Amino acid sequence: MKNIHVKSKMLGVLISTCMIFSGGVFAKPPGGKPDFDYLAYKLELTDAQRESFIRLMESQHEKLKELREQAREQKKESFEMHKEETLAQLSDVLTAQQLATFESMMKEHRARREKDRKDNHSQP
Repeated sequence: MKNIHVKSKMLGVLISTCMIFSGGVFAKPPGGKPDFDYLAYKLELTDAQRESFIRLMESQHEKLKELREQAREQKKESFEMHKEETLAQLSDVLTAQQLATFESMMKEHRARREKDRKDNHSQP
């Protein structure tokens, strides 16, 4: 479990670093691809440099997207493992009825939290 936490933390640092170096420099629409043409223009690249530069930056942009997805999947897996571990430990403390009630309460809590998250994202 500790190894997963360390790897997740390292991946988070890597992604944050990449975002710092790439996020503020490129003008891009929300959810869109960075404008590497503009950056090539600002750097006054030759045609040969521009082509190589854009190809490299697009490749790195795709790798960063993949890293984000991997981090999301790892996070889901870690949370699921934590949830299962907690329920296993609680089964030693709670009765079967109490455990069922607890799981029901947690399910309702997650549903409310998800609804709130969706409501907050849909507001202008």
